[in-house]
Amino acid sequence: ITAYLWLFPWVSRVVLHGEHAITPEILGMRAWGSCAFLILTAILCLGPLARLDRRFLPLVYNRRHFGVILFAVAATHARQVLDFYHAYGSVSKIESLLTNDAAFTGASAPFQLFGAAALAIFCVMAATSHDFWQKVLGGRAWKLLHMLVYAGYALVVAHVAFGALQFET
Repeated sequence: ITAYLWLFPWVSRVVLHGEHAITPEILGMRAWGSCAFLILTAILCLGPLARLDRRFLPLVYNRRHFGVILFAVAATHARQVLDFYHAYGSVSKIESLLTNDAAFTGASAPFQLFGAAALAIFCVMAATSHDFWQKVLGGRAWKLLHMLVYAGYALVVAHVAFGALQFET
C-alpha cells in the first residue's frame, strides 16, 4: 500500500504534465481511491484463486484482515474528498455530500453517493469482521451480512464509472 501510494502520484506526474497535470490533492485522492479499488478486487479474487490452487487458502482464511485494511484505505480516500470538496461551505461536510449533486439527471449521476453507500457497507463489514460478531450474529446472518461485499463492489464500480471516468476523456 505504501509503495502504491508513493508510485501513483509519481507516475501520474510523469505521464500527466503540462495542460494535463493534476493537482497534488486530487492525485492523493485518486491514489487512495484506486488503491482501495485494487484491494477490493484482490479480496474478491481470493475465493476463486483458492479453488484453482490450494496455496491461496491461507489468504482466504485471513481476508477479513484485508477487508479491514480496505475500509481504512477507502475511509482515507473519503476523508480527503470531504476535506477537499465539502469542507468550506456553510453546511456540514456530510450534509454537503448528501445534498450537492445528489439527483439523477441526464447529465450526471450522484457518483459520490455510490461511494458513500459502498463505504457504509465496508464499515459495517469491518466492524463485524471479528469472530466475536460471528458468534453473536450466528454463522448464517454473519455470512449474509458479509455477502454485501458484492453490493459494495457494484457501488464502487458505479462510483468510478459515473465519477472519475466521466471526467476523463
